[in-house]
Amino acid sequence: MRDGGRSGYKNDSRNDFSPFFGRRGTIGGSAQCCAENEGMKYLILTYESKEDFEARCGNEARQGQYWSAWKAYIDSMFHARIIDSMHVLLEDYTATTVRLRGGKRQLHDGPYADTDEQIGGYFVIEVANLDRALEWAELCPAAASGAVEVRPLMQEWARSCVQRK
Repeated sequence: MRDGGRSGYKNDSRNDFSPFFGRRGTIGGSAQCCAENEGMKYLILTYESKEDFEARCGNEARQGQYWSAWKAYIDSMFHARIIDSMHVLLEDYTATTVRLRGGKRQLHDGPYADTDEQIGGYFVIEVANLDRALEWAELCPAAASGAVEVRPLMQEWARSCVQRK
């Protein structure tokens, strides 16, 4: 297993998910390959159902369908050279929510919101404009059974703050 056994995914010749787990210089890391350098960066946040999360490690047929759809999507994004970074997240029960109230840290097991869908992962892409980002979001496998949220990143604001210092 590529990730030290934490995710439960097998890495064999049939299921090579190593790009999903972040090798620097490839799909999973900082890809260094954005073709539309002049564009904006957008976060594509994927929300998946409980059934989709179960399909990740479920029976072999369902697992194959699930991952082949994602592989096709990611391969097309990689071929278009728009991926800046991406990561797959574990199930929501692995999350810890932190709040600071009255100067004291409060921890809550699980996600902040209790919803039917949970965040499955994210991509940071660099494309010419919001319309192109929305086109890529529409192609995302999560759009068919869950939801896909697209947000522009505040890179121009961050650059101006750094330049002032």
